[in-house]
Amino acid sequence: MDYSILAKTLLENMHLIRRHRPDKSIRQAIKGEMFVLRYLSNREEDVVPGDIGKVMNVSSARIAQTLNSLEKKGWLTREIDAEDRRRILVKLTAEGKKQAGSYQE
Repeated sequence: MDYSILAKTLLENMHLIRRHRPDKSIRQAIKGEMFVLRYLSNREEDVVPGDIGKVMNVSSARIAQTLNSLEKKGWLTREIDAEDRRRILVKLTAEGKKQAGSYQE
């Protein structure tokens, strides 16, 4: 068995794996972004951050961090509720809906 050929093949495969960056999607899943996107895309009514936290069983700080990350990416917006100014409503943007659709496939 020629180990130099096996070593070359291994290095080529490792390069391909690193190039496709699977760790990026894994990190997003760990942060809960995928769950939040899918949750928002499946809801018809308005969603407040507390609802997401209850479903995910995580702290409000964790939800805030995830929502901040998604908002920076342009995938969701947070708006003050016109009827109750104490409430913040979370909504997907068009890009966020596209991202949520790609996660559901």
